[in-house]
Amino acid sequence: MTGNELLDIVLPRLAKFPDTSGVSILDAINRSIEIFFDRLHRRKSDIIRANFDDVENTPPAEDGVVIDGEFNTLPSDFRGFAGPVRLIDSDDVIYDLTEMEYGQETLEDSYPLYWRLAGPFNLQVIPAAEEDYNLKGFYYSMPDTLSDLDDDLPWEGLFDSRIADAVVLIVSIGGVEAVGTNVRESIGDICERVISNRTYHPRNNKLWL
Repeated sequence: MTGNELLDIVLPRLAKFPDTSGVSILDAINRSIEIFFDRLHRRKSDIIRANFDDVENTPPAEDGVVIDGEFNTLPSDFRGFAGPVRLIDSDDVIYDLTEMEYGQETLEDSYPLYWRLAGPFNLQVIPAAEEDYNLKGFYYSMPDTLSDLDDDLPWEGLFDSRIADAVVLIVSIGGVEAVGTNVRESIGDICERVISNRTYHPRNNKLWL
Protein backbone atom coordinates (compact mmCIF):
# COMPACT_ATOMS: atom_id res chain seq x y z
CA MET A 1 0.00 0.00 0.00
CA THR A 2 1.24 3.49 -0.83
CA GLY A 3 0.78 6.59 1.28
CA ASN A 4 -1.84 7.84 -1.17
CA GLU A 5 -3.81 4.62 -0.87
CA LEU A 6 -3.71 4.95 2.91
CA LEU A 7 -4.87 8.56 2.55
CA ASP A 8 -8.00 7.35 0.74
CA ILE A 9 -8.74 5.14 3.75
CA VAL A 10 -8.18 7.69 6.52
CA LEU A 11 -9.76 10.81 4.98
CA PRO A 12 -13.40 9.67 5.51
CA ARG A 13 -12.55 8.81 9.12
CA LEU A 14 -10.82 12.14 9.70
CA ALA A 15 -13.90 13.97 8.38
CA LYS A 16 -15.52 13.12 11.70
CA PHE A 17 -12.92 15.28 13.45
CA PRO A 18 -13.36 18.84 12.14
CA ASP A 19 -10.83 20.21 14.63
CA THR A 20 -7.84 18.09 13.69
CA SER A 21 -4.32 19.19 14.55
CA GLY A 22 -3.29 20.10 11.02
CA VAL A 23 -0.34 17.69 11.05
CA SER A 24 0.37 16.35 7.58
CA ILE A 25 -0.61 12.81 6.67
CA LEU A 26 2.98 12.11 5.60
CA ASP A 27 4.35 13.15 9.00
CA ALA A 28 1.68 11.11 10.77
CA ILE A 29 2.53 8.03 8.68
CA ASN A 30 6.23 8.35 9.46
CA ARG A 31 5.54 8.88 13.15
CA SER A 32 3.30 5.81 13.20
CA ILE A 33 5.98 3.72 11.52
CA GLU A 34 8.53 4.88 14.11
CA ILE A 35 6.24 3.87 16.98
CA PHE A 36 5.50 0.49 15.40
CA PHE A 37 9.22 -0.07 14.85
CA ASP A 38 10.01 0.81 18.47
CA ARG A 39 7.55 -1.83 19.69
CA LEU A 40 8.83 -4.44 17.21
CA HIS A 41 12.40 -3.65 18.22
CA ARG A 42 11.51 -3.99 21.90
CA ARG A 43 10.02 -7.40 21.12
CA LYS A 44 13.12 -8.34 19.03
CA SER A 45 10.69 -9.37 16.30
CA ASP A 46 11.95 -11.16 13.23
CA ILE A 47 9.60 -8.90 11.23
CA ILE A 48 12.29 -6.19 11.29
CA ARG A 49 15.29 -8.49 10.78
CA ALA A 50 17.48 -7.97 7.72
CA ASN A 51 20.45 -9.89 6.35
CA PHE A 52 23.82 -8.17 5.98
CA ASP A 53 24.23 -10.09 2.70
CA ASP A 54 21.27 -8.15 1.26
CA VAL A 55 22.69 -4.66 1.89
CA GLU A 56 22.76 -2.93 -1.49
CA ASN A 57 25.85 -0.97 -2.47
CA THR A 58 26.52 1.37 -5.35
CA PRO A 59 28.10 -0.50 -8.29
CA PRO A 60 30.80 -1.59 -8.92
CA ALA A 61 30.93 -2.50 -5.20
CA GLU A 62 29.39 -5.87 -4.42
CA ASP A 63 26.40 -6.07 -2.08
CA GLY A 64 26.99 -6.80 1.57
CA VAL A 65 29.06 -5.16 4.32
CA VAL A 66 32.84 -5.28 3.99
CA ILE A 67 35.04 -5.12 7.09
CA ASP A 68 38.49 -3.89 6.08
CA GLY A 69 39.97 -1.98 9.02
CA GLU A 70 39.40 -1.13 12.66
CA PHE A 71 36.38 1.15 12.13
CA ASN A 72 33.77 0.11 9.59
CA THR A 73 30.53 1.72 8.40
CA LEU A 74 27.27 -0.13 9.04
CA PRO A 75 24.07 0.31 6.96
CA SER A 76 22.11 3.49 7.65
CA ASP A 77 19.05 1.40 8.63
CA PHE A 78 21.03 -0.53 11.27
CA ARG A 79 19.42 -0.53 14.71
CA GLY A 80 21.31 -3.33 16.46
CA PHE A 81 22.55 -6.84 15.86
CA ALA A 82 19.94 -9.60 15.72
CA GLY A 83 22.28 -12.48 16.43
CA PRO A 84 25.97 -13.38 16.63
CA VAL A 85 28.53 -11.10 14.99
CA ARG A 86 30.50 -13.12 12.45
CA LEU A 87 33.05 -12.41 9.75
CA ILE A 88 33.94 -14.57 6.78
CA ASP A 89 37.18 -14.30 4.83
CA SER A 90 38.00 -14.95 1.17
CA ASP A 91 38.59 -18.64 1.97
CA ASP A 92 35.12 -18.95 3.53
CA VAL A 93 36.56 -19.29 7.02
CA ILE A 94 34.10 -17.95 9.61
CA TYR A 95 35.20 -15.99 12.68
CA ASP A 96 32.90 -15.48 15.68
CA LEU A 97 33.52 -12.15 17.39
CA THR A 98 32.93 -11.42 21.08
CA GLU A 99 31.47 -8.10 22.22
CA MET A 100 34.20 -6.15 23.99
CA GLU A 101 33.49 -4.13 27.10
CA TYR A 102 35.26 -0.84 27.63
CA GLY A 103 38.44 -1.31 29.64
CA GLN A 104 38.60 -5.02 28.83
CA GLU A 105 42.03 -6.46 28.11
CA THR A 106 42.23 -8.00 24.65
CA LEU A 107 44.26 -10.79 23.12
CA GLU A 108 46.61 -10.17 20.23
CA ASP A 109 46.00 -12.10 17.02
CA SER A 110 46.22 -11.75 13.25
CA TYR A 111 42.46 -11.51 12.78
CA PRO A 112 39.59 -9.72 14.57
CA LEU A 113 38.42 -11.27 17.83
CA TYR A 114 36.22 -8.57 19.38
CA TRP A 115 33.65 -6.00 18.36
CA ARG A 116 31.94 -2.96 19.80
CA LEU A 117 29.82 -0.14 18.44
CA ALA A 118 31.75 3.12 18.14
CA GLY A 119 28.66 5.12 17.19
CA PRO A 120 25.23 4.30 15.77
CA PHE A 121 26.60 3.18 12.39
CA ASN A 122 30.26 2.41 13.15
CA LEU A 123 31.54 -1.06 13.99
CA GLN A 124 34.95 -1.31 15.64
CA VAL A 125 36.76 -4.65 15.32
CA ILE A 126 39.79 -5.54 17.43
CA PRO A 127 42.45 -6.30 16.34
CA ALA A 128 41.87 -4.24 13.21
CA ALA A 129 41.10 -6.22 10.07
CA GLU A 130 44.20 -6.49 7.88
CA GLU A 131 42.32 -8.06 4.98
CA ASP A 132 38.78 -7.87 3.64
CA TYR A 133 36.07 -9.77 5.48
CA ASN A 134 32.32 -9.86 4.94
CA LEU A 135 30.01 -9.25 7.87
CA LYS A 136 27.60 -12.16 8.23
CA GLY A 137 24.30 -12.54 10.04
CA PHE A 138 21.24 -10.43 10.79
CA TYR A 139 20.42 -6.99 12.14
CA TYR A 140 17.35 -4.96 13.02
CA SER A 141 16.41 -2.69 10.12
CA MET A 142 14.59 0.63 10.48
CA PRO A 143 12.41 1.34 7.42
CA ASP A 144 13.26 4.34 5.27
CA THR A 145 11.34 7.52 6.03
CA LEU A 146 8.60 8.08 3.48
CA SER A 147 9.45 11.22 1.49
CA ASP A 148 6.34 11.16 -0.69
CA LEU A 149 2.83 9.73 -0.49
CA ASP A 150 3.63 7.66 -3.58
CA ASP A 151 6.11 5.66 -1.47
CA ASP A 152 5.14 2.21 -0.22
CA LEU A 153 4.50 1.48 3.44
CA PRO A 154 6.95 -0.99 5.01
CA TRP A 155 6.50 -4.59 6.10
CA GLU A 156 4.70 -5.82 2.97
CA GLY A 157 1.18 -4.98 4.10
CA LEU A 158 1.35 -6.65 7.50
CA PHE A 159 0.49 -3.44 9.38
CA ASP A 160 -1.23 -1.33 6.70
CA SER A 161 -4.66 -1.20 8.31
CA ARG A 162 -3.14 -0.67 11.74
CA ILE A 163 -0.92 2.14 10.50
CA ALA A 164 -4.13 3.75 9.20
CA ASP A 165 -5.60 3.49 12.72
CA ALA A 166 -2.47 5.09 14.15
CA VAL A 167 -2.51 7.94 11.61
CA VAL A 168 -6.11 8.76 12.55
CA LEU A 169 -5.08 8.81 16.22
CA ILE A 170 -2.15 11.14 15.63
CA VAL A 171 -3.96 13.57 13.33
CA SER A 172 -7.14 13.73 15.42
CA ILE A 173 -5.59 13.93 18.88
CA GLY A 174 -2.54 16.11 18.29
CA GLY A 175 0.46 16.95 16.18
CA VAL A 176 3.48 14.73 15.77
CA GLU A 177 5.29 16.31 18.73
CA ALA A 178 2.14 16.18 20.86
CA VAL A 179 1.87 12.40 20.76
CA GLY A 180 1.95 11.51 24.43
CA THR A 181 2.56 8.29 26.30
CA ASN A 182 -1.09 7.22 26.18
CA VAL A 183 -1.27 7.55 22.39
CA ARG A 184 2.07 5.77 21.98
CA GLU A 185 0.82 2.94 24.16
CA SER A 186 -2.45 2.74 22.20
CA ILE A 187 -0.50 2.42 18.95
CA GLY A 188 1.83 -0.07 20.65
CA ASP A 189 -1.16 -2.16 21.70
CA ILE A 190 -2.36 -2.18 18.08
CA CYS A 191 1.06 -3.51 17.09
CA GLU A 192 0.98 -6.14 19.84
CA ARG A 193 -2.35 -7.51 18.61
CA VAL A 194 -0.89 -8.08 15.15
CA ILE A 195 2.20 -9.76 16.58
CA SER A 196 0.16 -12.00 18.88
CA ASN A 197 -2.10 -13.08 15.99
CA ARG A 198 0.86 -13.92 13.80
CA THR A 199 2.11 -17.49 13.45
CA TYR A 200 5.03 -19.05 11.63
CA HIS A 201 2.86 -21.60 9.83
CA PRO A 202 1.55 -20.41 6.44
CA ARG A 203 -1.31 -22.92 6.31
CA ASN A 204 -2.75 -21.61 9.57
CA ASN A 205 -2.45 -17.85 9.25
CA LYS A 206 -2.28 -15.41 6.37
CA LEU A 207 -0.02 -13.15 8.44
CA TRP A 208 2.84 -15.63 8.11
CA LEU A 209 5.95 -14.20 6.44
